[in-house]
This record gives sequence, C-alpha cells and structure tokens, in this order.
Amino acid sequence: MYVLFKTGMRISEFTGLTLSDLDMKNRTINIDHQLQKKGTLVYIDTTKTYAGKRVIPMTDGVYEAFKNILAARPKFKVEPMIDGYSGFLWFDKDGKPMVAMHWIDIIVFIECSFRRLLFMCVDILTVAIWRSLV
Repeated sequence: MYVLFKTGMRISEFTGLTLSDLDMKNRTINIDHQLQKKGTLVYIDTTKTYAGKRVIPMTDGVYEAFKNILAARPKFKVEPMIDGYSGFLWFDKDGKPMVAMHWIDIIVFIECSFRRLLFMCVDILTVAIWRSLV
C-alpha cells in the first residue's frame, strides 16, 4: 500500500501494474493502462483520462518497496494473462491478479482494526481520501 499512497496512482492503475511498467534502472513507473473488473469480467482498459498516461519517478522508498515486491513475487510456470498483459505484481489466493476490490477490502480491514484498537469513531476512509493524505 506504501507504493499506492506515495505515488498517487489510482487503485486500478496500481493493480494493473506489470513487470514491464517498471524501469528499475531509471527508477520510473509507466502508467498507460488500468486493470478493471465488472461483474466477473476482468479486463485491461486505458487510463481514466488522457492525462492519466504518465511516467512517475520512484522515490527511494518506492524503489525499495518495489525491490521487495519483486523479490516476493511468485514464480509461475505460465504467467496469468489478461487482454495480452502479463507480469502482474500482486495475486490473490487463487493465483489471479488482484483487482481494486482486493485492495479496498485490505484498506477497510485496516481501518476497522484501527477503530477497534483505539475504540474511536473514524470517518470511513476511501482510497481517494488516503491518496490526498500523503
């Protein structure tokens, strides 16, 4: 989640990242597509707006996070492919690329745990609000 918050990516751009979108040598992230899910259909789409196509520089922290992500990424005999894209970075328990809803569930779990831990009422934090806090 650190990468999501520190880069300002939309969650569907974040989930759509592939190995080929990362330039570890030049420390950049290429954003030109997103991973979407509608019902049971998972597909690749263009970015939300034309201006959404961009190259994001990696901070030192983001670079280190990606090194850890790549080191922990599972090895597949056959890479999962969606609309010609493969090399996704995050996978669910079934070995399928994680979509936005997976990450939203994780964020909601963290928020609920935080509320229980501190016994306080916190406004529901959407991904858009988390992005604006960083």
